[in-house]
Amino acid sequence: MKKPFLIVMLLLLTVSMSAQRQFRKPLKSTKPGTNLAFSNYTVGLKLGCPWSILLNSELSEVNYLGNFGYTAGFVAERYFQRFSIGIEGLFSQKGTKMSYDMNYQVSLTTTDVFHREFFMGYNVASVRIPLTYYFKGTFKDDKVVPYVFIAPQVDIPLGFNATLGEKNGKIGFVFEKPLIQHTLTSYGTITDSQEKPVDKKALLSVNALAGMGIMGRIPTEGSAIILKFDIAANYGLRNLAEEGFIWKQVTDQNGKKSLVLKDNDKTIRSHDVEANLTIIIPIKKMLHDACWNFKSNMY
Repeated sequence: MKKPFLIVMLLLLTVSMSAQRQFRKPLKSTKPGTNLAFSNYTVGLKLGCPWSILLNSELSEVNYLGNFGYTAGFVAERYFQRFSIGIEGLFSQKGTKMSYDMNYQVSLTTTDVFHREFFMGYNVASVRIPLTYYFKGTFKDDKVVPYVFIAPQVDIPLGFNATLGEKNGKIGFVFEKPLIQHTLTSYGTITDSQEKPVDKKALLSVNALAGMGIMGRIPTEGSAIILKFDIAANYGLRNLAEEGFIWKQVTDQNGKKSLVLKDNDKTIRSHDVEANLTIIIPIKKMLHDACWNFKSNMY
């Protein structure tokens, strides 16, 4: 009688210990194929390289060499079933570089080339709100997910230019303040260099962004590290040649003031093409086992 009783007790004890071990395990995360980012919310770090120019409608036959800058900042994203909405705060270096050549008469039978280069760099703080659509199901288990996105963006000029250059015989960041536009002119054996300050208020830009990319995930214990690589085109909507935005204030002969639309005979717009890499960490709610829920209901 005692032997069967001991056997039953041992079986019950074994089952109980096994159940306790199961309850202590964290709840499993959503499968990769059912959730874009293993979490509804994510935060991350973005690094990129924009190639930027300032297009001037009054200039023709100009070579726009552009400025290769940098971007770094933080991103946050709210995911839904197939799309997401985010917000990004970025620190970037933009600018422009252009040149042109023109023949001029040296003598009755000889001509030479007049060459001029223009360069300007500046830093901006940018805010953008991207709306992204993800093509789920394109690849097996959504290990790689293509996506497209659009975003409004505002570039606020910071009044200085931090660029990589040489200073005191060392390579590093060189700070230029106030902003300076550089003009280099050469003709024959003569070279002339000029510098002129730039009003940073004129560089305030409102842009429209559109791009595409791919998202990949590296699974970790109960979560994942997400990598996103994308390319985008950033079109400047604001005319930087205006003293303001769309309207201007005028005064008639009677001293009455009114707002009228501005003439846009001359336009200067900021455009750039960019490539970015973003490292994203999901924000997950703390998962509790059944024992925790049972204890919380007791109080």
